[in-house]
Amino acid sequence: ASTSSIVDGGRLLGQGRMLENIAASSVLVAQLLKLIHWNFATHRHAFFNRLLAGIFQNLAVNGMESIHWYTAGRILEVAQLLAKHALKSATTSSSDAQDQHKIGMVQEALRSLALLLSGCLRFPRVGHNCSLIYALQRTYPSQFETLQEDSELGPIFLHIKSTVDWFQARCPPDENLEGGNKSYLLQLQSLASASFRAPEGGAISNPPETTRFVYEEGPGLTAYFLPEVWKEAKRLVPDHVCWSGSVTQRSG
Repeated sequence: ASTSSIVDGGRLLGQGRMLENIAASSVLVAQLLKLIHWNFATHRHAFFNRLLAGIFQNLAVNGMESIHWYTAGRILEVAQLLAKHALKSATTSSSDAQDQHKIGMVQEALRSLALLLSGCLRFPRVGHNCSLIYALQRTYPSQFETLQEDSELGPIFLHIKSTVDWFQARCPPDENLEGGNKSYLLQLQSLASASFRAPEGGAISNPPETTRFVYEEGPGLTAYFLPEVWKEAKRLVPDHVCWSGSVTQRSG
């Protein structure tokens, strides 16, 4: 999917402007980000949040290439928003069940996006993700730096920051650039391909380990997947659809 391009990804993403030759993987991630944002804004369904986070986590195992500038920006926007909520919840204590439910979802989604960023900044993927490097150089979220002290998320964000700092020291962006340009991105790509090797020691050479997400129903959760998906399908499909009584009875 990273090597298959879509002529105009803007049409799939609902954008007014044309997004030329965007990798299919970038379109996929952008759509998943829309879903995760929609879920938080509407139902806060932990099951769907876990599935979406699992997809990001699995993508992080091998990383992605050719991340489009639009998708890079969306990843940072959503990750920064989640990081703000995570830091806010850390400074306030609440025993409310709904608050605890939301906090758990935020942490799960944030960790998966952080792992995705880290996976895309590992060698050799990093040499094919110059738009992502540039986006991080231009607007590195302060919340990411704060979360470097977190016991669970700290190693992930430390790897991200160390990699960005490596490029920043060798190829800082022109402050007058708007959205980057081809010559600068080519400089980043050349630098990454020719020089970026994990130096001994430091966070760059010790990226966090990423394991695959596998959905598995344990005892007491028999047939959990199908009823949950069916329940949401019934709710979202237009009301004029006539559902069979036997089907709805079995799904309940």
